[in-house]
Amino acid sequence: MLIQVRTKDSLTTLLKHGCTGDWIIGKHKTPHIKRIRVVAFSGTTMFEADVLSVKPHPTLPGRFIVCFNNPSHVSPCNVEFTSRNPVTYPLWA
Repeated sequence: MLIQVRTKDSLTTLLKHGCTGDWIIGKHKTPHIKRIRVVAFSGTTMFEADVLSVKPHPTLPGRFIVCFNNPSHVSPCNVEFTSRNPVTYPLWA
């Protein structure tokens, strides 16, 4: 399963940390998430990576941190968001 998240965080910084967090994800979906697409809030840049783990946030109940590896480089894109929810589960492209 692919998870797509929309973030105001710097994509370059997220690449350095290897994690992005504070996401509300259905607990039943967490074991199935294998790839992550992280899209800048503007929808104009993104990267994808393999998911290493999806773990509960230590201080925010119901939220998760997604750790990743083998990321692509930040690349231009044109992703349109049809809802206010920053977490979506698009079909594999």
